[in-house]
Amino acid sequence: MGRCENFTEALAAIAVEAGLEVLLDGERLDAFLPDFIPKAKIERNILKNAFALEIPEKIAAAKSEPEFERIIIITRYVKSLEVNYAVSKRHSETTLWALAEALGWEKRPPPEAPPEQAADAGAAQGRISPLYQTAELQTAQSSMAAQTGQQIAGQSVEAENMCKIAEKLFESGDYEGSAHWYQKAAELGYAEAQCEFALFCENGQGTEKDPEQALYWYTKAAEQGLVEAQFQTGWCYRGSQDMTPDSEQAVYWFTKAAEQGHAFAQTVLSLSLYEGKGDGRDMEQAVYWGHKGAEQGNAFAQALLGNYYYYGSIVERDEEQAVYWYTKSAEQGDAQAQRQLGNCYFNGEGVEQDAEQAVYWYTKAAEHGNAEAQLKLGNCYDYGKGVERDAEQAVYWYTKAAEQNHAGSQLALGQCYQYGIGVEQNAEWAVYWYAKAAEQGNAKAQCNLGVCYFNGEGVEQDTELAVYWNTKAADQGDARAQCNLGDYYYFGNGVEQDYAYAASLYGKAAEQRDAEAQHNLGVCYRFGEGVEQDYEIAVYWYGKAAEQGYSESQFNLGICYENGTGVQEDERQALQWFLKSAAQGHEKAINAVKRYKR
Repeated sequence: MGRCENFTEALAAIAVEAGLEVLLDGERLDAFLPDFIPKAKIERNILKNAFALEIPEKIAAAKSEPEFERIIIITRYVKSLEVNYAVSKRHSETTLWALAEALGWEKRPPPEAPPEQAADAGAAQGRISPLYQTAELQTAQSSMAAQTGQQIAGQSVEAENMCKIAEKLFESGDYEGSAHWYQKAAELGYAEAQCEFALFCENGQGTEKDPEQALYWYTKAAEQGLVEAQFQTGWCYRGSQDMTPDSEQAVYWFTKAAEQGHAFAQTVLSLSLYEGKGDGRDMEQAVYWGHKGAEQGNAFAQALLGNYYYYGSIVERDEEQAVYWYTKSAEQGDAQAQRQLGNCYFNGEGVEQDAEQAVYWYTKAAEHGNAEAQLKLGNCYDYGKGVERDAEQAVYWYTKAAEQNHAGSQLALGQCYQYGIGVEQNAEWAVYWYAKAAEQGNAKAQCNLGVCYFNGEGVEQDTELAVYWNTKAADQGDARAQCNLGDYYYFGNGVEQDYAYAASLYGKAAEQRDAEAQHNLGVCYRFGEGVEQDYEIAVYWYGKAAEQGYSESQFNLGICYENGTGVQEDERQALQWFLKSAAQGHEKAINAVKRYKR
């Protein structure tokens, strides 16, 4: 007959037309082969022998398994033909389909053309596949309309079966085989397969990672109305998988999915509209879709809606509504909502203040790895809020968050090492964690690191680096750093001496109620250093610092009252300030008190 092109295809034809049992018998197989392929074309004797020797074992194993397990076994075997015997993928697929049918799995015929077109197609191809020869002759349609319907139905059934194979292969860990069959079904226009294959392309699982192909197949499925594909298409356009963001397309596809009730699409659509994606900010629609997602039980939507109400950015602030939605989300395990709910209990916002409940929710979020909650929980243990004070537990949670590169926790951990709180004092480790936080722009850590460099604590003394880090912090408005930097310019440490600039820095910090800066600014006005001398202003700033308990200012204020400098002379007021300062151990104030007692 000579109607097959190669040995592998001949085996497939024999399996269908003569029965699978023929393949179990080497002699019968040899007898059948010449009817399906010329001897001149019988290739790879080693392949023939391997097939004849191995297939009985494979078929015996397959027959004892459930239907799709049989297909998996045969699929793996046929795939080994490609790998071990260099059989082309097209030919090994032909064998796969034939063996699958012979083992009892029904395969629908491919799309058919009218008889005259089929004949033309057969002539053009030089052959008619033995898999479909009988079916094609029997099912040709007289009506093109009827034929079109059958064509679509046939493709659908075939694609569904391909997806079943792909699913089984995936479950067995054969991702490459799974991706292959999903792609085959996707190419037949099957939306579910297009979406699944897109996921393989997106993750590079079973096939080469290709974000553009992922978007292509997601879009194909999305255009057919598959809601998950619509969401994923929007997600790609939002900027995932290294794709260039396109906010209008993202919002378009999120809207499509949201309108079909996709809860996460509704949530992300809400967030996108809040952020002003697409046609711009639409607060009313952002809240609308946030409610839609939240009411379906989406934890992220509930947390997002809680934020809307908590911060009052797009709706009227409503702390009770915020607590309501945070609780809904937190009870589903959303760490961000758990942390926010902890904040509400800690501060008494929308709920009665309850530090123990705050600790409960901080702990939940912290155990989920939320770094901000870990810091908050560390603070609770550090200061004994809602839980018994435990410095070691504080260090534990600070460390957890610091290792996640959380700058605030790195600062707190640095302070623990600097002062030996909950851990053995270690200046070098303090510098290490301060530096970590400082490099992320944490102003307090920058200030502390600068002080370490100035004092040579945990690091070699370096006044220039002290100036550098305090400048970084001062530029961010950190009062302590502004005061430190004022000192450097006042005394010329690491920089050229500059009283005027020192006084301006003291002034910035003094306005933020930094007591030392208020005192230093008073000194500048007292002696006219960097500013015009003004005793009354000096007294004003001494008074501000003295009221905060700054002993040096208390003593200086006593002197001013004693001598009537910048203020009316008043010995009683002078003595009161000397006593306050002396109570803190100020030596000059102690001597002044003794002088009054004589």
